Amino acid sequence: MKLLKQLPTAFLLLLALSSLKLSAQKASASYVVKIEGDTLYGTFKNPGSWMVWNARKLEFTPDNSGAQLTLKPRDCRYVFIDSAHVYIPYTGKRMTNPATAAGAFMFNDAETPDKYKNVTVFLRKVISTRYCDFYVLSDAKRINLYYWIKGKPVQELISQVYVSGGRLIEADSYRQQLGNIFQDIISKNNLSGLIGTMGYSEEGIIQLANTVNAIK
Repeated sequence: MKLLKQLPTAFLLLLALSSLKLSAQKASASYVVKIEGDTLYGTFKNPGSWMVWNARKLEFTPDNSGAQLTLKPRDCRYVFIDSAHVYIPYTGKRMTNPATAAGAFMFNDAETPDKYKNVTVFLRKVISTRYCDFYVLSDAKRINLYYWIKGKPVQELISQVYVSGGRLIEADSYRQQLGNIFQDIISKNNLSGLIGTMGYSEEGIIQLANTVNAIK
């Protein structure tokens, strides 16, 4: 009888210890979902540097191990920083033509065929709508905006700026792309006017997405 009375206490102690261990594993607000589906909580080395410019690899230390891991896009499904900043792996093309007036004048870039480079990076999530999610790749070269529609590959929003006859020309294919994405609500809330005037920037995408999300 004495042993039977002690069993519940031992069981509760074991349960409490297990809960503490699980809580410790999830103590960090940052985590990685690996390609195999495993979730690792931990800390990233110098996350501020690649939150501005997208990284090609990440230094990550799991909570349950002191061993630092080097993670590349092919190793991960998702990356979460402080449960607020989301990154996804991306392997594909990015446009390398100048995307700003400063870039076009600096390189005296005349109208040329679209130039692309194959990259493997982490794309940072900018904002979501019920139609798609928007992502950004930003580094010393230029900014590239992307969108992802569920069930389809990630696509780049195309924009370039060049100089022709001393005039600055914007090849703004991204406006047509956005019009296609939101074609069923394009006439509401002057959405076509906003798409026609927005800049190729995170701020422009956020303004557009907030307008779309406000449409019922």
